Amino acid sequence: MAFGFQGRAMQRAAARWRRASLRTKIYVSYLALISLPLLVVAVAAYGTSTSTIEQNAQNFSAQLTAEIQANLDTYSLQATRLTYWPFQARDIQRVLRAYQRPATQPSFYDLSVMRNELSHLGHERADIDGVYVITASGTLFSWNASGGLVPRPARMAMAWYGRARAADPDTVFLPTGPQDLIAVTTAQVFSLVRALHDAQTGAPLGAVRVDLDASALASVVQRVSLGAHGRLLVMAPDGRVVYPLDPSGAVARLA
Repeated sequence: MAFGFQGRAMQRAAARWRRASLRTKIYVSYLALISLPLLVVAVAAYGTSTSTIEQNAQNFSAQLTAEIQANLDTYSLQATRLTYWPFQARDIQRVLRAYQRPATQPSFYDLSVMRNELSHLGHERADIDGVYVITASGTLFSWNASGGLVPRPARMAMAWYGRARAADPDTVFLPTGPQDLIAVTTAQVFSLVRALHDAQTGAPLGAVRVDLDASALASVVQRVSLGAHGRLLVMAPDGRVVYPLDPSGAVARLA
């Protein structure tokens, strides 16, 4: 039925064409001759423009990524340099050598010396939230901008001490999360930890941890606009997600 209907329709169209005037036939013929090349040109132009737009978008994304990478590299390098301070400070080296035996209680004088040294480092930059040094025997020295330490902080510090020793001599980035050594703060920080050695003999002395305000990392990333649908992840070398900030404190990992 459908084929018969189409056949009759084509017959009517052919009859209508035969009855058309010469002027109409010439007009329709010219219209067909002009429209076909225009259609071909339009299709080709659409394909070219689509390819150009996609290429431009890829180039723009690559430029944004490179700019963000440069910002992060600069920030990372400046932050990593903070962990070199205990190697250069004679008083820190002296105190660490004195507390290598287990259960050695630091004197008030040495506590004051270490707090002054760590405070000096902590005030080097506005984004530093805390500085901690722990000896191999578990003696912890600290400075922070927020308040007192949690109960038995040295026991908690041994976790990042172990990571620093395992990665020695590299600096380890700990992902963004809640500050776990300060009792009265909910600040989000990310941390750098590094194993410490005797500057003279090279013997292991402990480890240093520098906590940085996580919002400072966010400000570095947000200097470049990614648009309404842009998304950025900053990962540590081990695959842990350092940014974006995670209010729940959970640590994500990408394979």
